[in-house]
Amino acid sequence: MKRYLFGILLLAALAFFISTARAAITLDSTNVGTFATGFNTSSTATTHKVTNGLTNVVTIAALYDGNNATATQVMYNGVAMTKVCEREETLINDHYVALYIATSTGDGLSHNASATFSVSGGSSVSLQLYSFSGVDQTTMFRASSVTSTQFDNLATGTVSFAVPAQSGDTVLDVFGSTVGNVTSTQTLITSQVNMNGNAETMAESYAGNVSGQTTMGYQLPGGEHIGAMCGFALIPASTVPPPPKMSFVWWGDVSD
Repeated sequence: MKRYLFGILLLAALAFFISTARAAITLDSTNVGTFATGFNTSSTATTHKVTNGLTNVVTIAALYDGNNATATQVMYNGVAMTKVCEREETLINDHYVALYIATSTGDGLSHNASATFSVSGGSSVSLQLYSFSGVDQTTMFRASSVTSTQFDNLATGTVSFAVPAQSGDTVLDVFGSTVGNVTSTQTLITSQVNMNGNAETMAESYAGNVSGQTTMGYQLPGGEHIGAMCGFALIPASTVPPPPKMSFVWWGDVSD
């Protein structure tokens, strides 16, 4: 009588040992929209689209107001966006910046976007939209990373602030001040200089795949410059590798 011992040889780790990987967050650089600016108004509007086929997308709205009026509502594609960070500068009460976020779809179509501010002032307002793919769709940003600052730069130099983050995150910021051209210490997304002839500048930058806390900053020209910045970290989407393959083998002795 033969007795056969049937066994299973696992050629990969068991499922509960599978590690979770993270997607790479990527800027949709082909569709960084144009600034929507206005003067002495409480609202502005533009359009934005995401490259067709991109997945795990979020759209960011960056805002600036030169009269320190706060944003009251930001809409994209008919949906209210979520405010992540904002800063009202209190040194001379002249500059306000904010970043909003919403999940988005890579459909290649233009969608309406608008921003409403608390009051009309005798200064500039600005709205800018751009998108990233590879972002977690359940928890888009790291709440503990939300940071803001104001500054009074008395001479040529760098204004900066540190954003708490974790490995693999992408850190964003927005900058606003009465200043000319600025140079980002990270990767500049876009900037708008001399809005409505008021020498007001709004700029946004990002640092991708960071290793932890990240310093965001801008190099300013000479003279005194007062302004505000805020930023936060995007969380990359999780990617789980496929289940391990299994092979079946059998072995044993022949015995009576």
